[in-house]
Amino acid sequence: MRQVRLIFLLLLPMSLAACGGGGGVSYPPLPTLPPSCENMQHLAAYPLQHLLRDLHVTGGHAFAAAGSGTDGSFRIIDISNPSAPVETGSLPLPFVPTGLHVFPPYTYIAVDNALLIVDVSNPRSPRTVGQYSFPERADLSDVYVLPPFAYLLVNELSEDARLQILDVSNPTTPQPIGFVGLPVSIIMDSRVVVHLPYAYVLEPQSSLFIIDVSNPHSPRQVGMYSVAAESVQVSRQYAYAAGLTAMWAIDVSNPATPRTVGTYSGTFADIHINGSYAYLLTFTAVTTAAIEVVDISNPANLRRAGYCEGSGVLSGGGLNAIWSVGAYAYGGTTHLNVWRFLGR
Repeated sequence: MRQVRLIFLLLLPMSLAACGGGGGVSYPPLPTLPPSCENMQHLAAYPLQHLLRDLHVTGGHAFAAAGSGTDGSFRIIDISNPSAPVETGSLPLPFVPTGLHVFPPYTYIAVDNALLIVDVSNPRSPRTVGQYSFPERADLSDVYVLPPFAYLLVNELSEDARLQILDVSNPTTPQPIGFVGLPVSIIMDSRVVVHLPYAYVLEPQSSLFIIDVSNPHSPRQVGMYSVAAESVQVSRQYAYAAGLTAMWAIDVSNPATPRTVGTYSGTFADIHINGSYAYLLTFTAVTTAAIEVVDISNPANLRRAGYCEGSGVLSGGGLNAIWSVGAYAYGGTTHLNVWRFLGR
């Protein structure tokens, strides 16, 4: 779901054909070349009809927000057999989604100027049960949910961006309860993660803002750190920010004075933390999606623990997402790849 600000000089002809045009695009099968792997296995690659925008994996299912051109979709894929993913349900979306978060039995999807709340208790038949719309001039960038609250990044024309908090205890009638302005113009791939009592807002290639949300009616900014990252995750006292040149381990134990304690070089588009490992979506020289696993048990000494190529091509600025549960990782661009990490 993150938009990589990198113009690749090497574009596969097939990727140009696949990604050209708008609308729902059916991507052709990719060449069956053996992936290059280290301490990992590539198990499967499920083709998507759109580019992957965001991903959340829980309860034996992958919940994917996807979109191309002006077409969007919400997809539910059964991954109980990691070697043979099967789509069980889907829901068309009125626009391309920009963010997704799952907290069963609901999935929360940021689409254009609205938050959609979808009941996924039956993965074969997802249905929208609630919606909160902002003014037409507004755009949503991302959503993160810790019931009873949803945290949204909102940008309105002629106004500063803001972190908006909604009460979603009643999913049919979400209610706004508080917000804080941000001194930036939030764009489509800005991110928010919540690690109470703080929310972390990433303006890609720019800054990480730390917001105290202990009082959801009156959130306030308490820190800011300049970092050229595309995605961020928080674990314990560290924020891990991944970007086009590196992954940074940032000590945020004092939110007023964050500081980098470790750096790991690479070209990364997305990150997910699973225990003592960071799973990073990266790309090969020919723009093929790949995964890199980094041991973060010592944030001051970040070490590579695994690597594996996958399926899915990236042309121009691509969109992508990654998630990890147990020994498995899921993600990609045009395909939902499934990898197994052998180093746990």
